[in-house]
Amino acid sequence: PPPPPPPPANKRSKGSSASSSGRGRGRGRGKKTGPVDLDETDSVLQAEINLRAIHDLGARHLEYGEYDEAVEVFREIYRGQKERYGPDHPRVGTALHNVGIVLLRARRYELAADVCRTAAEVRGNALGFDHPDVAVSLAQLGIAHLECGEHRRALVAFREALKIRRAKLGPKHPKVAKVLNNVGCSLFELGELKGAMLAFEQTLEIQRSVVAGTNPAVAARQSAAEEEGRRGRAGGGGGGEDDRKADHQLLGIAATQCNIGSILLRLGRHEESVVALEEALLIQQSVLGDDHPTVLSTLESIEFVDGSPKGRNNAYDQAFAQMKASAKNALGMLGFDEELWEAAAQKTTGCAALPPALTRLMSADGGDAV
Repeated sequence: PPPPPPPPANKRSKGSSASSSGRGRGRGRGKKTGPVDLDETDSVLQAEINLRAIHDLGARHLEYGEYDEAVEVFREIYRGQKERYGPDHPRVGTALHNVGIVLLRARRYELAADVCRTAAEVRGNALGFDHPDVAVSLAQLGIAHLECGEHRRALVAFREALKIRRAKLGPKHPKVAKVLNNVGCSLFELGELKGAMLAFEQTLEIQRSVVAGTNPAVAARQSAAEEEGRRGRAGGGGGGEDDRKADHQLLGIAATQCNIGSILLRLGRHEESVVALEEALLIQQSVLGDDHPTVLSTLESIEFVDGSPKGRNNAYDQAFAQMKASAKNALGMLGFDEELWEAAAQKTTGCAALPPALTRLMSADGGDAV
């Protein structure tokens, strides 16, 4: 007789983070052999559908600024995942990480730090402490510490994330640049200006290589994107998304130049500060035009820094206020939340051109964020 058909596969939803090899599965879930109970499979699929519906509900609360409701929804997701998979599972770490992000947006920074720290530990236990997902949670932990004014702790978290990303992604990867930016801002807050300058210069080098198309870490990804773009154009699609991405990258370079200009100003190297700000201005003008509020604010900053030495020395805070206003306009154009900006700006004096908390929180690199 012909051999019996193979047993039906246990389906997973598209977003499942558990590997097919079974690594990181919940405790007590032994490997099954033979046919899968169809009723159990249906139950699993229904659970995934319910989870997505709950997740979408939490995202809507977050979108409308209903932070208390959003926190409770994502905590419920975490409790459900923990009950289903056990305490040390990748999905549990992801759910806890998302709770931390929501708490950050709700400005409950001390609690967010505790949650992000636990998320990093859960992910480390499930995936290994050198896994890229651990780096994402560590970066969020650094943000929480930064918002609490705990700059030394923030620096430790950012450096741990940086170590993982350099090892796993390579030293020139754009995600490395994002963490380097935060390292620079932490060092600035600690008064370690030379270290901050080095971090920002390394950030700028990576950013420029990405824009120039010479970054080896993204070459393959760019080739795939170009092929996808050609197919999209053949099917009537446009290059608008590529254009927006390029503009975002250019504005990132301008923001880093403003950070460097801030440090040079603090060091009393006013002419070099002007040069850095003028380079940022040229980029902003190319992306935003001459009359954009960001461009006008940067022009005012340059005029101030390039003024008389007496005026510079007596109004240092005014220069930073101008830079902060310029950055605020730029980030607003990219869709960042106005109230969130105000909270971040108050915590990141001197790095206002690219506040690390706002950048990491709102960036697409937020990991498994809502």
